[in-house]
Amino acid sequence: MSNASNLDLNSAVVNIPHGELMMIQQYGDVITVLELAKILPIGRNSAYDLVNSGQVKSVRVGNQIRIPTLSVIEFLKSA
Repeated sequence: MSNASNLDLNSAVVNIPHGELMMIQQYGDVITVLELAKILPIGRNSAYDLVNSGQVKSVRVGNQIRIPTLSVIEFLKSA
């Protein structure tokens, strides 16, 4: 993880449980839907529902979905 994104990650982690934070920090700047399901821990279909509803912001790259790690943190802070 780059220093710039690490700073963003550190400034965004207010009020996130330590276990979830440690899980998120194991990943890079972007994650897949399956990694989102593992982090939250929820099923694959529930993870796709979060992405498709816009609750977790994502980007499509071709036919793949990529989720910025900061989007997951924002989602956890809003929950």
